[in-house]
Amino acid sequence: MFYHGSAAAGIATLETRGEKHVVYLTDNRAYALFYLRDPQIDFVTCGVTRDGTVRYEERFPDQLRTLYAGRSGWIYSCAENAAMEKTRVPGIWISHENVPVAAAERIADAYEALQPYLASGAVCVRTYESLSAQEISENDCAIVEFIRQRGLLCEKSPRADFYRERFPRAWEMARG
Repeated sequence: MFYHGSAAAGIATLETRGEKHVVYLTDNRAYALFYLRDPQIDFVTCGVTRDGTVRYEERFPDQLRTLYAGRSGWIYSCAENAAMEKTRVPGIWISHENVPVAAAERIADAYEALQPYLASGAVCVRTYESLSAQEISENDCAIVEFIRQRGLLCEKSPRADFYRERFPRAWEMARG
C-alpha cells in the first residue's frame, strides 16, 4: 500500500503535477502524516531512514506540536501500479501517471495521529533542546540564507511571518 497526505478532501485520483509531472507517494503511513502541513509555509524537517524509521528534526522549540497539533487533512491509500518507481530517497516513490485512490482516511489532528508512531519508535524526534550550540548556530546560518534567497524580508505572507516569528535570531541576522 502507498500513501499520500493532503489537506484537500475528496480526491479520487492523485494527479501528476509540477515540472516533473509526477505524483509523490510513500510506503510509510507515518511519513505521510507529515504532509498534512500548512502548504503556505511548507516547512518539513524529516525523512525516512533505510530501516523505515521516520526521523524528525526540530529547528525551533516545540516544533512538532506547533506545526501539527490541530492540523487536519486526509491520508489517501493507493495500490501499487506499474507506473510507480522508487526514488533514491528512502520512503519516497513517484508515479508518472495519475494514481487512483483506493481509500481515504480523515485525520482530525495530525499531532494526535502521530502519537502511536512516536510511542512505538516508528517516528523518532530530535528535539530542539537536544541540539548543540554549534548545531543551532549552523541552523541559524542556513535559515538566514533561506530568508535572503527567497526574499522573505520584503514579503508579506504567512511564510515570511512564520520565519520571522519562529526564527527571530536568524531573521535579525538576515536584516543585518
